Amino acid sequence: MMATIEEITKFQKEFDKLHGWINEFEKHDEKFLDRLQYATIALAGEVGEFSNILKKVLRDKKLDEKIDEAKLKDMREELVDVFIYLIILSIILKADLGKEYFDKMNKNQDRFKKYERQ
Repeated sequence: MMATIEEITKFQKEFDKLHGWINEFEKHDEKFLDRLQYATIALAGEVGEFSNILKKVLRDKKLDEKIDEAKLKDMREELVDVFIYLIILSIILKADLGKEYFDKMNKNQDRFKKYERQ
């Protein structure tokens, strides 16, 4: 199933609401910074889990072992966990990730123009 960032964000909002997790605050709300902090720490934890699996894949490669498909599957799962927390953070910050992605990439096109291959 293909989905847009908007559809994924909507689904995440509904999922969170169903489970009693509130991620939509006004920035002056006392829980805004608490939830932002929690989601950021959770994101860092998921990146850490992804990194730990990668470390094991790299270690195995140095031992001339083939890349274990199960470890790659685990990495994909951790990557999705990272994505979930990115979506949650975008909800908390009221960020339109689709729009802001292209805004940032336009800046990057100018910034990295000198590295373009001809």
